Amino acid sequence: SYLPIQRLAAASGLAVLSQECHMCLHAVYGPWFSLRGVLIFKEVKMKGPSISPGLTQDVISEEGKRQLKAQCDKAVRSLGQEATQEWIELRRMASRLAGIDKRCWYSDEQISYHYGLNREALVADIKGA
Repeated sequence: SYLPIQRLAAASGLAVLSQECHMCLHAVYGPWFSLRGVLIFKEVKMKGPSISPGLTQDVISEEGKRQLKAQCDKAVRSLGQEATQEWIELRRMASRLAGIDKRCWYSDEQISYHYGLNREALVADIKGA
């Protein structure tokens, strides 16, 4: 069977899954982190500290949720380069509404890579770090 990775992140306590923007929001990183895979071990118990805690509750106001939903709807209806900008704005809006420190946001180069598949921009960003 199939279970979306965003739901696993929410169930684990790593993040809250926003019903308005369909993104996972972490307490520190907001929507600026990636979910790539999950390993499940049947008989393994962890010792030591667990993963860093995510949001334990939704911190976005009702008005903020309405804004997120409107921006998500706008992004879904958009096409081409305009759509890319709308999705980036949705991520930024979620970050502002959740009070996420701008130092945790992706750099312009990372955004260019993730939304435009510009590998050269990512390499340049890593070399500059």
